[in-house]
Amino acid sequence: MNALNLAAFNGHLNMVENKRGSSALQVASDCGHDAIVQILLDKGANVNNRDKWGNNALQVASYFGHNKIVQILLDNGADINAPSRIYGSALQAASASGYYQSVRMLLDKGADVNVKGGLYGSALQAASASGHDKIVQMLLDKGASVGIHGEAYGSALEMASVCGHDKIVKMLLGNRAREASDAAGP
Repeated sequence: MNALNLAAFNGHLNMVENKRGSSALQVASDCGHDAIVQILLDKGANVNNRDKWGNNALQVASYFGHNKIVQILLDNGADINAPSRIYGSALQAASASGYYQSVRMLLDKGADVNVKGGLYGSALQAASASGHDKIVQMLLDKGASVGIHGEAYGSALEMASVCGHDKIVKMLLGNRAREASDAAGP
């Protein structure tokens, strides 16, 4: 066993961080190594440890659709709505990548559908820009707001329009009309 393996095995995360500041737990989550993730957590790895951009293992696992790891991390107390500069949240990460099952799992576990942050601004914006219409519909069904504006990319409607996702544009316009109707009242 080499020094890195021994440090990871014994839970010395400060000794196994890479140049990005990612912990061994984040690297294992990124690569889909669920057994290693479980060992690191059993040895005391901080499930909510963040790299220098604020990303954590849950966001990385969600981005790559590693559902078993997402479940392991949630079962071990991962902050489902933790913000980061890149992913925004685990829900936004899964939505951007198009991992329907990950999105469903996160929503079922209580992820905030309208949490803002990250590159896209919201999960709805991420799914809209990426053309994931089934995820857009699931997010709308869970109460995602069409009106949220991100810092860099505008609204979900603007993103879907710019990216040429006509089906999503129609979905968002229909939902925006319903939101306006609901706001106006009876």
